[in-house]
Amino acid sequence: MKDSIQDMNELMLKGIIVSKMSIKFKKNVYKHARSESEWNLHLVE
Repeated sequence: MKDSIQDMNELMLKGIIVSKMSIKFKKNVYKHARSESEWNLHLVE
């Protein structure tokens, strides 16, 4: 029983780390996309 609890905790930790990484990744992509679109607007003007 103790082993399965430890496995669950490790999986949860991994899940938290992965979700934090994906949130960070999405923010970076969003920032990049926004700067790209601003750059395109300047080109249009």
